[in-house]
Parts: sequence; C-alpha cells; structure tokens
Amino acid sequence: MYNDITEFPFASNDTADCFAACATVSECVGWVVTPSGPCSGSSNATCYLKSVMGPVTVNSCRISGFMPNTLRRPQFVTLPVGAVQPAAWLVDELNLQATGLTGFLSQFWPDIENSTWIGGSADGGLHERTPYWLNGLVPLSYLTGDASLAAQRDRYLAYIMGNQAPSGWLGPDDMPDDGDQYWSRFNVLLSLLQYYEGSGDARAIACVFNYLGEARRRMLGATQLSDWSVVRAQDFIMALWWLVDRFPALSGVPQGYDEAFLLDLADITHAQMLANGGDWKTWYVASTSEKRWSLLSSSPNRTPGTAFVTGTGHCSRCRLLTAGSIRMPFPRGLPACRTHRATCSHTE
Repeated sequence: MYNDITEFPFASNDTADCFAACATVSECVGWVVTPSGPCSGSSNATCYLKSVMGPVTVNSCRISGFMPNTLRRPQFVTLPVGAVQPAAWLVDELNLQATGLTGFLSQFWPDIENSTWIGGSADGGLHERTPYWLNGLVPLSYLTGDASLAAQRDRYLAYIMGNQAPSGWLGPDDMPDDGDQYWSRFNVLLSLLQYYEGSGDARAIACVFNYLGEARRRMLGATQLSDWSVVRAQDFIMALWWLVDRFPALSGVPQGYDEAFLLDLADITHAQMLANGGDWKTWYVASTSEKRWSLLSSSPNRTPGTAFVTGTGHCSRCRLLTAGSIRMPFPRGLPACRTHRATCSHTE
C-alpha cells in the first residue's frame, strides 16, 4: 500500500469500522480494507487510511471507499420522471404501450396478475417479472398520465411498501441462503425511486432505505451476491448513486442513514461483484472466444458507467463513458414495448 496515514487490524469485516476511523482523521480522504480469511491470511481484517487514493486496480481482496466530503457533486443530474413531457410522434408511441401489453399484462399474465409481489402465488423462482414490468410501467404512467396505469402503479407499489417485512426485506423471502435473492429487488428499487420522483411520496424513500439496511446485513453475513445478483450488481449501484446525488433533498430518510452508509454499501456491492465473477473490466479481454450480445454480455458494456474511479486529484469520483453507458444513459426503466426480452415494458 502507499499514501497510508496508518493501518490497523480489526476483528470484523464491517467496512463501517474503517470508515469511522477515517472520519476521525482530518487528512483521510479514503480507506481500504483487506478482509480476514484467505485474502489476508489472518483472522483479522486490516484497515488502511489513505491521504491520497491511488490508481484503480481490480482486486477481489480489497474493499475501498471515499469520505463523502471528498466527492464532487455531479455537474448534471438526470431530470426527474415527468419533468419533460413527450410530444408529437413520441406521445403516440407511449400511448400504444399504455393501451398495449404494458397496460394489460396485469389482466392476463399470471406472473403479473397473481404475482408473489402482491400476495399471489405466481412469478416464482427469481421473482423478477413483476419488478421488470414495474420498472417500465412507473415512468410510463407519469409520461402518459394514463389513469389505468396510475391505478396499477399505485396498487402494486402500495402493496409492496405496505407489506415490507419488519427487517426491511422487500417482497417474497423464500431463498434466504441464495445470493440471487437480491436481483429482483434492484428493479423494485428503481421503480420506487421513479415513483418518488413523480409523486414525492416519502414512504418510498423510507421503504428503500429500510431495505438497504437489511440487504447490507445479509450481504455482510452468510449470503454474498451471486449469479444474477452479480451480473446485474451495477443496477444496484446505480440506485445507490441516485440516492447519494440527491441525498440532501430527500424526504423520508429514516434516522441512522446517511451518505456514508450509501457509499459503504456501494463499495461492498462492487467488491462482491468483483469477488464473485463480475470482473467485467477484463471479461472480454481474458477470453479468446467471440463475444455476442446476450443478457450476460450486456453487463460488461453497462458496468463502466457505474465504475468507481479514484482519479488523479482532479476528481475523486467519475463515471466512465463507454458504449455501454451510452446504451443505457438513465438509471431507470425506459417504457417500451417492442424489444424487451421478457415483459415488453422496459428496455436497456
């Protein structure tokens, strides 16, 4: 390590302990944790406090983070849903979706109509169909002003928020030992954030933060991200960055949560993504086989848009601009009906 102010061992792998130590040192701009176990060869983790953060490297045995006061606010923030109203041909396209599959899936597809997300028995397995649908229906409801879409939006989200577990978990909880359990919640989080943009309903923010607290507890416990939760971890990080960028103006944040919590959870997510098969930076380079577009290969294109970049002193947080981040320029579902792989309501 270099540019270390100090280093010390600690018994847990809770990165909040390292963050708290950094917060007490005025010149500390960030921290790095080497977890206990195989990475360190010790029963203790090691915390390094940094005066300067070095260049980006891919290392599944490191977790790092910045102090909130060292981060620059973005110069531009995506406009909230509904801030720009469609016109001309775009209105016709959106209305086709509202009166097409997006608007009527809940009336004939069991995975939506009788979803486990609203107390039903369908949409088993990863429980992902209703979240996908909501991530397209929510913005579409605000862009069109369609009363039927708004009613469906409010019905589904009211049930999800109203039936949140005391622990903070959202939706069905039938795979507690499977690291895939987080994946379908990513789209639910994005749906709730868009709903908050359109409605200002503080319940959505409280719901999101309470879920994040429980997700963090599980991720640091016995159930790390795996499989599709790894493949799509950048979607989770996008939701966390959305909250960081808007934190001072949010309504409904429960007591005990702050920007440091969000940054820490983003770091944990990024580290678990790298450690469990999501090193997309080298995914194409390491393999000599031809890469074709697929659900899997779309993730390496999208992930750099949410990458953590230490920079060279000019900025401490950047988004890498790649073909992938151009392909998906917004941290939300895009209402569409012709190209989506599953529900005809959300494209990437």
